[in-house]
Amino acid sequence: MSIETTIILHAGWQSSWQYAFVFFATLSSYNLYYIKSTAFSYHGMLTIFGIVGSILSLMMMPAIPYVYLVLIAILSVLYLLPVFVSFRKSSSYSFQRLLILVLVWVLFTFQFQSPHHVIDLRYGLLLLYRILLLSHLCVLFFIRDERNQTYKRMATIACIPLGVLQLVVSIFIMLQGDLMLAFIYIFITLLTSRVSRYVRVTSTSTSTLYYLFFVDGIMLLQSAFVVLTLVCTS
Repeated sequence: MSIETTIILHAGWQSSWQYAFVFFATLSSYNLYYIKSTAFSYHGMLTIFGIVGSILSLMMMPAIPYVYLVLIAILSVLYLLPVFVSFRKSSSYSFQRLLILVLVWVLFTFQFQSPHHVIDLRYGLLLLYRILLLSHLCVLFFIRDERNQTYKRMATIACIPLGVLQLVVSIFIMLQGDLMLAFIYIFITLLTSRVSRYVRVTSTSTSTLYYLFFVDGIMLLQSAFVVLTLVCTS
């Protein structure tokens, strides 16, 4: 998705070390979250591998957007804190963590790649679509993991307006003249809504593989379409 951001903003290829940092930082964060899990034995090894890769790639980056880096780091620590520290949580803590997760994804895959980009209508629409897509996907994981049935129902209802807003923003992107990108986003929106409907109906019986393949896979599929479009039109 970081590469997709570079393409849709016509920002030019960034340093390969910057994309490497995104990869290693994500790898270490995901495995650090599950480091106390007894289900698998490889989380510790991958966490160390990711941290070493993050440090090396960060040192090699020609330009570091420090403001976004610090903000992402703070939010990530807040998200990972419950893994290592026990504390009394407020009733809205689940929603707070959901918001943190969305912010980290948006900042890391969008803002971190374009810290000095001119903010105009097109930029705002693309950023808004990214926020909506990642919010929709994160809410689906929230529905799977949340134990409070009231919150789960609220999240289930929220998926509908999120899908509608994705479609509306895609249409505005089309009106701005980005026809091919808009078609990709409309297709991804419809696919997300279809996957979302299945998750909402069968949230208690949906397998982990389904989430990994379809929910997480939507991000990869969208970026693959954008990259493929660039290759075909070049």
